[in-house]
Amino acid sequence: MFISNCIPRFIGLCIILFVVLFCNSCVKQESGCTDMVALNYNPDAIKEDGSCVYDLPIPETYFFMRQNVSSVAHKPESAFQLLVHDCYQACLNLNNSSATANDLLQYYTYTATTTTDNEPVTLAINVNVTPYTPLINDYFDWNVQVALDEVLVNTYSADTVVNMCIDSIVFRANTMPSTIGTPAIHTLANNIDAAALLHTSLLGAVLYANGHSKLDNSSNADNTTLVSGTNYTAQEQVWDESFGYFGAATDWHHYDLSTLSNETMAFSDSDNDGFIDFEREYNFSFPQMAAARDVSNLAIGEDARFVPNLSYQFLRGRTAIVNKIDTARITAKRSVLDTWEALIAATIIHHANAVLVELNEITQVNYTLNYHWTYMYGLLQALRYNPDVRLFDIEGYLSLLGAAPIYNISAANNVATLINDIQSTYDFSAAETANW
Repeated sequence: MFISNCIPRFIGLCIILFVVLFCNSCVKQESGCTDMVALNYNPDAIKEDGSCVYDLPIPETYFFMRQNVSSVAHKPESAFQLLVHDCYQACLNLNNSSATANDLLQYYTYTATTTTDNEPVTLAINVNVTPYTPLINDYFDWNVQVALDEVLVNTYSADTVVNMCIDSIVFRANTMPSTIGTPAIHTLANNIDAAALLHTSLLGAVLYANGHSKLDNSSNADNTTLVSGTNYTAQEQVWDESFGYFGAATDWHHYDLSTLSNETMAFSDSDNDGFIDFEREYNFSFPQMAAARDVSNLAIGEDARFVPNLSYQFLRGRTAIVNKIDTARITAKRSVLDTWEALIAATIIHHANAVLVELNEITQVNYTLNYHWTYMYGLLQALRYNPDVRLFDIEGYLSLLGAAPIYNISAANNVATLINDIQSTYDFSAAETANW
């Protein structure tokens, strides 16, 4: 009786054990790369098999992927680029007698939001990309949550300067309608070009200040885990944000330099979808500056020094982050920061050279002189946002130039001093300096 009762129980236990062992062997125990920051991370892998790949070659364009999805994200920075562009363009549009001054402050303070009746507050994007169509028509579509005045670095009271420029232009438009349609609309009583001062203030205090800071402090960002809800690390993110503040298209170094230097042509429908994606297919102010200086160099037999170097080092550094090679990233970071600074310095020389030309052709009101002098002065101010700037005593040079254009040939000596000192500091050749 005992044996007859045990046999069925034993058989039952054996069957259960067999089923458990058999089913366990049938469950898919997928092996693969389990490191989330690896290029070939397999979310289905349970067992690490040592196949993780980190060694990415430097790509041809600024396009990086993880898990078959782009790991590059700098849409907010592209929105800031557009807002800076459109704020300046709104000033220039006042040269058109049909324009109004209403949008100037809106571009500076705009944050995508909704009104009390739940209607979106929209602000049109004011960029001409003919014959293509902008991928978006208004900022609300990008859900811009932070305004320019909120990301502006106010170390040197740039917010006060920007608001002064806007208020002055709006005041002139409202009280001196005869100036609408002429450069006088943004020419202040002291001959400062308020549109140029507005633009350089935003270039310096928003784009350069934040871009430089992000890149300079990238070593402090984590590169071991992905940012929650994303497919990129914090270090990849800050590098991409800096690239966004620089404002180049993903394939900008493949452009013809003359095309890249021309604002009306500095874009390309690279994916052939009939639209221009401002995050990936449009080149803003700094890439255009770089191309303009390189075009001048090539015209006199000098090497292109800005576009090739900046594009390669941005790519090299981002690739080094993916590959976790800190030495290469740090070298690339230093090269980008130094070359970006030198680009601004070279563009100061460009405008200073134009000032010297105009000082020899002084008229009662010389709008061209005002424009170049203000850009020279404003970009010199922008360099202050670099705590390691190589040009010694920028405040001294600003004082030397004075607070406004001086319609006096003796002012040429001070401008020439600035040019010579910049040339020496950044090791520009005499031919480059003269031709910029």
